Amino acid sequence: MAPVDVPSLLAEISPDAPCGADLSYDAAYLAVESLLAAGVRAGGMVDTGQEAQQEGPNWREIRGGCVELLGRTKDLRVCLTLAVALLMDDGLEGFRDGLALLRGLLERHWEHVWPQLDPDDGYDPLERMNIIASLSSPPGTFQDPLMFRQRAAMAPLTRSVQMGRFGLQDLDAAAAGGEGAPDAALINAAFEDTATEDLQAVADVLDGAIEHLDAIDAVLTDRVGAGRAPDLSGLRDQTLLRARAVVGEHLARRGAGEAPAGPDGAYAPAAPAGTGVALSGDIRSPQDVMAALNRVIDYYERHEPSSPVPLLIRRAQKLVSKSFLEIVQDLSPEILDQMHRLGGIDSM
Repeated sequence: MAPVDVPSLLAEISPDAPCGADLSYDAAYLAVESLLAAGVRAGGMVDTGQEAQQEGPNWREIRGGCVELLGRTKDLRVCLTLAVALLMDDGLEGFRDGLALLRGLLERHWEHVWPQLDPDDGYDPLERMNIIASLSSPPGTFQDPLMFRQRAAMAPLTRSVQMGRFGLQDLDAAAAGGEGAPDAALINAAFEDTATEDLQAVADVLDGAIEHLDAIDAVLTDRVGAGRAPDLSGLRDQTLLRARAVVGEHLARRGAGEAPAGPDGAYAPAAPAGTGVALSGDIRSPQDVMAALNRVIDYYERHEPSSPVPLLIRRAQKLVSKSFLEIVQDLSPEILDQMHRLGGIDSM
């Protein structure tokens, strides 16, 4: 199936209403919601090209419905539903395009995209932030119909006709072991049997997805501030960057480039709970701090998903690279002028 035409979907609907009307009660909108809900009940899987993997909703029907709706409304909810349909239908290439669409809506249509900011509510962006936060919901989050992180981890990284297609979830399952776990040697053989140009194509797609996600984070931080912007590091660091590190490692073995560092170096699955495996190496830089915190977050999301600790750690991560005054401005902007006066610093 042909890729979606992102520039066309970003084009304004009319000069008077660039993002069209609110169609959240339109029959077509409700039909797409119903199809997605049916998929949650059926436990839909990502299409990896293997038999018996595509269950649940008709993702192409959802995709078509979203594309039609985006011709009449620019809506973040429709955009994210299309993004997951593209992921399920086209794998990581589709997900990259979905992130490109979300980025474009935020960069080009912030003032008018639906749900619109309500002046009677002080232009509170909370509804928008909650919608976008679903991109990075931890695996196993209750009532999460989109399940981006699980589905992105299921998307294949290998393209081996003989050995099969395997993704990040398979690597984690093989590392954990247990009944029914895929064989690590088979997964490695699938990578070895994947052509270099195919591995490079996967790496390029992941690079594009990460670039779009970083741009989304940047525009949200600029518009609403770091304290109110949703934390997308779970999707970025624990899924996309880890997948990129895996692919980069296999490319580097062939002399096709250096393996990029993941959130904590090269790919390493999280240790099972209770194994007593500790962080290795001294912490000598802000990058080491971020890597250590990411591993703590990964533990909680895997083994204690209801804990609020990851939220607090991610809040702290946003402060790692900031100066003292930048931290004060982020945490308590109302006292920044007082700090300037006490320190004899000119206000910006």
